[in-house]
Amino acid sequence: MKARHASLTAVGLSLVLLLALAAQVTLTAAPHGPAALAGPPTVLTNFLVGPQPFGLAVDPGRQRLFVGNYAGDPMSTNTLYVFDTSTTPPSLVKARGYISRPWAVAVNRNLGRFYVSSFDQNYILVANSDTTDAIAYPVTGDGPTGIAVDEATNRVFVANYRSNTVTVLDGNTNTVIANIGVAGGPMGIALNPALRRAYVTCYEHSIVDEIDTGLYSVVRHFTYTTYRPSGIAVDPKTNYIYIANSDAYSTDLTIIDKDNNRIVSPSLTVGTRPVGVIYNPVTERIFVNCASVNKVYVVETSTKQVSYILDVQQRPDIGIALDPVANRIYVGNVNSNSVTIIQDGSPTPTATPTATATATAPPTPTPTTGHICVLVFNDVDANGTQAPGEGLVAGAMITITNPFGSVVATYTTDGEHEPRCFGPFDPGTYRVAEKEPPGYESTTPNLAFVPVTANTIITAAFGARIPPPCAADIYEIDDSPAQARGIDTSGTRPQNRNFCLGVSPWYPDDDWAFFYVNASPGSPATLTMRTASLAPMVDTMLALFGPNNATTPYLLAKDDDSGGGFASLITYTFTQTGSYYLKVVDLGFASAATKLKALDQPLPAIEGVNRDYVLLVSGGPPLSPRLYLPVVIKKFKY
Repeated sequence: MKARHASLTAVGLSLVLLLALAAQVTLTAAPHGPAALAGPPTVLTNFLVGPQPFGLAVDPGRQRLFVGNYAGDPMSTNTLYVFDTSTTPPSLVKARGYISRPWAVAVNRNLGRFYVSSFDQNYILVANSDTTDAIAYPVTGDGPTGIAVDEATNRVFVANYRSNTVTVLDGNTNTVIANIGVAGGPMGIALNPALRRAYVTCYEHSIVDEIDTGLYSVVRHFTYTTYRPSGIAVDPKTNYIYIANSDAYSTDLTIIDKDNNRIVSPSLTVGTRPVGVIYNPVTERIFVNCASVNKVYVVETSTKQVSYILDVQQRPDIGIALDPVANRIYVGNVNSNSVTIIQDGSPTPTATPTATATATAPPTPTPTTGHICVLVFNDVDANGTQAPGEGLVAGAMITITNPFGSVVATYTTDGEHEPRCFGPFDPGTYRVAEKEPPGYESTTPNLAFVPVTANTIITAAFGARIPPPCAADIYEIDDSPAQARGIDTSGTRPQNRNFCLGVSPWYPDDDWAFFYVNASPGSPATLTMRTASLAPMVDTMLALFGPNNATTPYLLAKDDDSGGGFASLITYTFTQTGSYYLKVVDLGFASAATKLKALDQPLPAIEGVNRDYVLLVSGGPPLSPRLYLPVVIKKFKY
């Protein structure tokens, strides 16, 4: 499979950057780089809040700071404070007794809502960011702690400490759409929307669980030797993950390289008992609250080294928030009932080439803004790059969002006048989202993060195509037990198959195979049946039926992704001679409930074409499905 990418090009070609945010995004920028930030981070001030400020969140567009006071009396007015951040120190706008034991606060800038978790009442408060009025109280698991919001999908992810689950809310309807089992004591949660991933610190088991936010399932466990992971932050530019390990004697900040699924530094030394952690994309720094020493440690992501140590007040804990507009960090000090404001550097002018002066005109001033252009091309060969002869696509919807979460442009392509340019925009990282028209499938990711700098014009080019007809594999037609094809059980002759869904005569494409077993109670036979995905979006599920009845086979066993990825495996001991049947279905990104039903019921189409997999049956001892994944799924950027 070729790596799929959205191509971005800029006027004045001189510098090529690779971003791994929405995908492998190739960017060619103009000569003028983004504004540098000079000077060290400094403590501006401290101001009083309610008792034990655990949860902090900032809505920069509305200039609001939300503070949840964990020890506040829910019958009084001190469990949630709302501050106006346009003043220093911030001025109190409202104090409300919304919620019991508020642990974490998060905001959705697009919907104008904020969310507060109630640790001892097992629900989430959903409230209006402008009026602070309560909207809903959806029920979560037991002991909700950390909250993360995906503003692209309006999904809200809540870690439930006592029930070992993550609750997923639909932010549009404020309803629960999934509960995902994780390791013990989930506490912190952070998102990488471009990779469709959530990362959850599991405090009791010292594990970080990786969740596919499209499948709502755990796809990987990161284990390491340090203890009590709590706060977590993601650098979406590098796909690095930073974990604070908050054991009483710990001084460890763990760093994980997600692209290679490896621990870069199991024990980068910071202050004693690191708890809260946050990433500032403006300065590319990590800020770590170290509770036992009353300090915030600053780590440069470029060097993975501590660069500054800042004194704050008593016991900076899990609460830490970023205002990317003012470039400020807010730190909750639990034992002093205060919040510390840290100013993270200050803007300095960007160096630009000197304009050439003539005898008749002064030097031309350097523009301070940039533009974003968009197009959607007909990617016939599905390689993610516009080739000669590949024209434009009409009817695709484009949305551009500024660094503060506000939509600044929407556009529907006409297939004739692209690229279409928008601006001028101030420097910063803008989100460009694309939705292909009906009948098309994307060949590049639908989301790109575009860094706008002064005097640049950057084009985001998205690929889409009409899916070609699906070519049947050599085993078709095999859509029922009566049509099942024989498969060898020696393990030396795997069947290479593909699903044809939605665009083929074989829709829905349920693949069946059969094999013969010679066994008895006194002479049992053990076989291993497994699938392995050859295409990154194939999610195979396997069921075993039998014996000897091709009309109404009965279910013996079924499996979905026992290897933790897109593979399935069944090991079964047979005690009866006869013919047995295997059914393989593909659900792509369907829900877990739909997956379970699909092994016994007809399957609707989920995804397009070119969905290849391998089916293999062999004797001998049970085999690990992890050994039979021919594609390294982790390298595919959704």
